[in-house]
Order: sequence, then structure tokens, then C-alpha cells
Amino acid sequence: MPSTQFLDAVISASSDQAFLTLLTFTHTNLPSPIRVTNNTQDVTSGGQTFLAFPFTLTPPSNGEGAGQSAGITVANADRRIAQAIESLLDPVSVAVAIVLASSPNTIEFEFKYLSLVDVQWTADVLRGSLVREQYTREMYPYHRVTPGRFPSLYR
Repeated sequence: MPSTQFLDAVISASSDQAFLTLLTFTHTNLPSPIRVTNNTQDVTSGGQTFLAFPFTLTPPSNGEGAGQSAGITVANADRRIAQAIESLLDPVSVAVAIVLASSPNTIEFEFKYLSLVDVQWTADVLRGSLVREQYTREMYPYHRVTPGRFPSLYR
């Protein structure tokens, strides 16, 4: 549940509160998680340091027929970013947290279990989509009741 301070800042016409987005990138082939924030200074939240790094997070649109993916644009300041993503065979897991700059240890909103997909890059920027696993598209029931799998039912 968001804090009263956060809700007051969201509802008010103007506020001196700054909202920070904290991103955590994880993958089995990465030696450690990559943590960045869209701030000009590093931020410590929950005992973890998030490095200041320029990026833009675009939330999913609410319109009819709109996709359920968020967009992310990262400055391709170093070619190693694109090379690292290019070397991975499966999507990177991403967690997004929203905090107030005045209280970075209080996570106001958090979106976990996102995957970075459709990554494209140019010399300037890296763009991708953050999507959630679509469990509603999985086959149900998981096992089909067939004579080969459940022979006792077909006696």
C-alpha cells in the first residue's frame, strides 16, 4: 500500500517530491544483478545501491486493444550494454520499483517478474519491451487425459 506521503504527492497539483524508478536486471549469465535509477546521483534502497543512469520507462497504455507491455529506452552510452544483451540467449528478468527520493527505502509500487524482450539498439539508444508472463495462454489442464498417459481410466 502506498504511503500517505506518496499519495499526497500524486494527488496534489504540484509537489516538491521526486519520484524515482529503480530497475533491477537479473539473468543467470550475469555475475550479479544490474541496478540502475533514473536519477543524477546513486541511490541506496533496501541496502542495495542503484547507479544513476539515464533511461525512460513508458507504462503500458490503457486504450482498447493496447498491449500489456511497458517500454524502456536506455542511453547506449557504452557499447558493452548492447554486447551484453546480444550475448544472452533468453530474456533478462526485470523488477521495477517506484520510490520517493526523500524515502528511498519505502517502495511505493513494485512490478516484479517482467521480461525484457524485443530489444533493438542504435548508436544512441537501446529500446525494449517489458512484458509479464501470460499464464492465461498456457494449456489447461497441463496433462491431457489419454490412454497412453492414464491407462487405468480406459480399462
